[in-house]
Amino acid sequence: MRRGPDPRGPRIAVLLLLLSTARPAAAEDWVDVTRFGAVGDGVADDTAAFERAAATGKTVRVPRPPAHYRLTRKVRLTNSLVGDGSLPEIRIDGADGKEEHTLFEVWGYRGRGLVIRGLRLDGGWDGVARPGEWSHLILIKGSRNVTVEANVLLRPFGDCVLVGGEGHPDPSEEVVIRRNRMTAPRRCCVSVISGRRITIVENQFEKTLDYVSAIDLEPNPHLPEVVEDVEIARNSFDVPRGVAVQVYSHETDRRVNGRVRVLENTARARQFFLKGNNTGTWESLRLVGNVFHGDPAGDRGERISFAVIEQEPRFRPRAARDVVIEGNTIDVALAPGQTYADSLLGIEGLRVIGNRWLGETHYRVFTVASPRARIVANEPASTILYPSR
Repeated sequence: MRRGPDPRGPRIAVLLLLLSTARPAAAEDWVDVTRFGAVGDGVADDTAAFERAAATGKTVRVPRPPAHYRLTRKVRLTNSLVGDGSLPEIRIDGADGKEEHTLFEVWGYRGRGLVIRGLRLDGGWDGVARPGEWSHLILIKGSRNVTVEANVLLRPFGDCVLVGGEGHPDPSEEVVIRRNRMTAPRRCCVSVISGRRITIVENQFEKTLDYVSAIDLEPNPHLPEVVEDVEIARNSFDVPRGVAVQVYSHETDRRVNGRVRVLENTARARQFFLKGNNTGTWESLRLVGNVFHGDPAGDRGERISFAVIEQEPRFRPRAARDVVIEGNTIDVALAPGQTYADSLLGIEGLRVIGNRWLGETHYRVFTVASPRARIVANEPASTILYPSR
């Protein structure tokens, strides 16, 4: 039998003291939305309760509701919004494509970190393609240090998450979007309109409408907006008849957008990566280590492509520069009537290295008007054509 004082005693006492002193401070850091009148029965309008809770400036905790929380207009967040671990559901009622029917907005946040976590957000889009695309689930404007993680985001009339300025003079920065499931948006799963240092990782994207793309990097032409330093990594895309990742800027946009890294994603789509012809200048694009399976659920006559990056020289001074396509696996079983061809047109500084084309079909990569392109160590090389003119 052990005798004498227990040597663990002082450590336990210190731990209990730390816990006892930490509890009151932690309790003061968050508020429960039900304390402000949120009911969550799917009938009562809980908008005002969420607004009052957000106005405290504290983290808003959302407990499991009897049915779901019903909101009828946009709620602006000033601090974090987190679920209780049960994925509590919040729906917008009356979404019509207008921005006032966005669920949550983060506007001009510059704090140490705002998190939206553990929620099921439903935009209520009925699947009918009609005008209006600004009723988003999460709208981040001119903000910094924002994280959107571990949510289920479905059926917005616009985007699941939009990152930008959108009327705010500054781009959003240091935004992380990770480990979410995004399903059936009217427009995009993630749209970056104006942002720097944006990270989109380990998400699951499911998009059935072929409008725009699952991820869209697209600065507006009439505002001083820019998209640069974006990482899209280790996501899965299921985008039948659609595009997984698109970069686009208007032909009148004189800004240079770029530093986009698309790494280790897996996708089923008609096109994996698209930069259309006669658009603004994009540079430093990296497509590395991705796996592409084409569009087995697609239509006859579809052209399946892993990469379409085009900029005809006649549209100068706009350009596509410094593009690396390396270590990707293209394993496509074409459906009847489908064809496969990639197009890399008018690129200054093109490198196509160590990619593998698998399957039974012949794959073609057209590298037209891309002088001094470096194309090495791809397999099987016999199925790749490099015409020039």
